[in-house]
Amino acid sequence: MIRLEEEISMSLNFLEIEQIRYGSRLQIVQKIEDVCKDCLVPPLILQPLIENAVVHGIAHLLDGGTITLEAEWRGSVIHVHLENPIDPDRPRGRKGGVGLDNVTKRLRAIYKDDAQLETDDRAGAFRIDLWLPAQTNLGLNRPASEAVPARLVE
Repeated sequence: MIRLEEEISMSLNFLEIEQIRYGSRLQIVQKIEDVCKDCLVPPLILQPLIENAVVHGIAHLLDGGTITLEAEWRGSVIHVHLENPIDPDRPRGRKGGVGLDNVTKRLRAIYKDDAQLETDDRAGAFRIDLWLPAQTNLGLNRPASEAVPARLVE
């Protein structure tokens, strides 16, 4: 596990390379609550999600767009939200995709039912919401069984 701040930094390294390729067509907005920066997350959990935003979103738009990355502390979970514009007429891959599927499997292996990844594809945007137990080097904020909001547990 690594601090969210480090994970974001690694993901931004990837985006810097992509910005050379896409130039002003690729913009990034970050809204990360300071309290979230010390939360522990699996390494390289965000990179495939951000890569997905570039490859399946920005790359298909003539004018490009903005990738928004947000993280906030919500009780016993940290909520990470990633959003990017999409072309509704873009070529479609298989539902779920390899990257999203791998992230979901990793979350399940690490957290069991205490983490959740949801996607939404409408209104010209692709959204990913990721809920993880708010864990720091000091431990969980609350017991793991309370880590995911009740509406997420089925």
